[in-house]
Amino acid sequence: MVYEDESSNELSSLDISSSSDGMMYRIPGSIDDEDYMGIENSALDVCLEHGLPPERRVAFEGFETGRRFLVCAQPSEIDKKEAEIMEVKGKYSVLMNLAESQGRVIRTQKANHLKEKEKLSEENYNLKVQVDKLTKSEDKLNDDIVVLNLHIDGLKKGIQNLIKRRDELKLQIADQLKALEKNEEKVEDDQGHFGWMS
Repeated sequence: MVYEDESSNELSSLDISSSSDGMMYRIPGSIDDEDYMGIENSALDVCLEHGLPPERRVAFEGFETGRRFLVCAQPSEIDKKEAEIMEVKGKYSVLMNLAESQGRVIRTQKANHLKEKEKLSEENYNLKVQVDKLTKSEDKLNDDIVVLNLHIDGLKKGIQNLIKRRDELKLQIADQLKALEKNEEKVEDDQGHFGWMS
């Protein structure tokens, strides 16, 4: 059986870029095979560098596709870095999705706020128009009240003049009644005096 250290193999994986999303994808240099997988338990095959039993792999690229080989079970620094990079990319993708979702929420809230602001501005304008109309109506009512007060003052003066004229007429009537009574008395006296003589 052949033992190879995958970490030292430059063809351990293949980088492919996608034009649709601009992402880089790594195709593994080996695949899992249900018939040949897991840890090799033979005591003869041990990784010289780490002293661990090797893992069974099957090649997945080039002319060696399908070839079975053993590889160190200790993840290489490259594998660790690739795992960290994939984890960071996953977190970055999650953060970008969150940022995009937050952006959509903020844009929606901003649009709703602008609509509400426009609605309030329109209502405010309508209220100002109504206030202006009410102010004009109030001014007209105040003018009408002034005119009515002038009429009332004129009527009061007219009533006072009528009362004064009535009182004057009463006095004149009283004076004429007194004069009439005196005339009647005089006439009676005259008649009594003339009747005595005849």
